[in-house]
Amino acid sequence: MKIKKITIVLFFLLMTSFIIFSGCEKREELPFEPGTSDSNEIQEILFIKKWGTSGSGQGEFNGIQGIVCDKNGYIYIVNTGNNCIQKFNTNGNFIKQWGTSGTGNSEFNTPIGISIDSNKILYICDSNNNRIQKFDTDGAYLGQWGTPGTGNGEFNAPRWICIDDNDEVYISDYINHRIQKFDTDGTYLGQWGQWGTENGDFKSLGDICYLNKYNALLITDADNGRIQIFNTKGDFLLKFGQWGTGTNDGDFQYPVGIAKDEEGYIYISDAYLDIIQKFEVK
Repeated sequence: MKIKKITIVLFFLLMTSFIIFSGCEKREELPFEPGTSDSNEIQEILFIKKWGTSGSGQGEFNGIQGIVCDKNGYIYIVNTGNNCIQKFNTNGNFIKQWGTSGTGNSEFNTPIGISIDSNKILYICDSNNNRIQKFDTDGAYLGQWGTPGTGNGEFNAPRWICIDDNDEVYISDYINHRIQKFDTDGTYLGQWGQWGTENGDFKSLGDICYLNKYNALLITDADNGRIQIFNTKGDFLLKFGQWGTGTNDGDFQYPVGIAKDEEGYIYISDAYLDIIQKFEVK
């Protein structure tokens, strides 16, 4: 199976109430550039719904960034501007939140990325504290790791994190313009990437999502207004999306957070548009 095309179907979700307009379904091809890997098998990506509004209340967002889904149907969103984590169900209903500003345990200084491992432990990139904090799905603090620097295994503003089915951890090392790969204990395994606009380069390196069906990594490339797809060795496969105002399907202004749920749907957060976009991979 190879990645052949990326298609969008749009349904509108306003706030947490679903308002589905009859006859609004639309299918169109997005531009992409196929790579050379034999593992390319995605055929299309369908846009489903979006929700959210700006603010500081429950279920409202202020510069939202990281997003992850667990196996029980819950979504965890990093509300970066409010230094907290918010928990929702997949219909967009608010469940709970935790966190506040600071440098102590369970406190954050610009939290951004979030991921979850096979033991249901949440990993959060506490970017300006140059560390990874770990929590259970109810928000209980479990530990942390990380140190600042530019060498292998060191961070300069770690922003995004993803964990694959083998519990291998991928972290976007933002100022160092690279993806670093670790085990869940923080042992360094490798890296790839550099600053730029070419395939495989990053400009405002974003979040990472693992597609186990295709053994592929989706990475948001924020300032380039696109999503890039790699295999787990770091080889470029393809890209999709375009910069826009949000009026067209698949428009991005600053795509940052990305995650998938148990049904394979992809959720992408846009920090400038303050919306969540939902896609289906086929």
